[in-house]
Amino acid sequence: TELEEKELLARVTELVRKLPPKCRHIFLLSRSKGYSNKQIAEELDISVKTVENQMTKALKLLRVGLKTGE
Repeated sequence: TELEEKELLARVTELVRKLPPKCRHIFLLSRSKGYSNKQIAEELDISVKTVENQMTKALKLLRVGLKTGE
């Protein structure tokens, strides 16, 4: 339902806000701005592998947070 979708979006938004700063920044560049891992790496002057690791961390934290209600 629309209410459930709004609640889920609010939950995800809260979980994203709680991500570690670097992790959150990379996640938002990827998901909100549609940047590729290569574009993120170039913009932040880090390796693509670091971007991949941070995205994996962000997605894991979001999954765990949604599953546990944290």
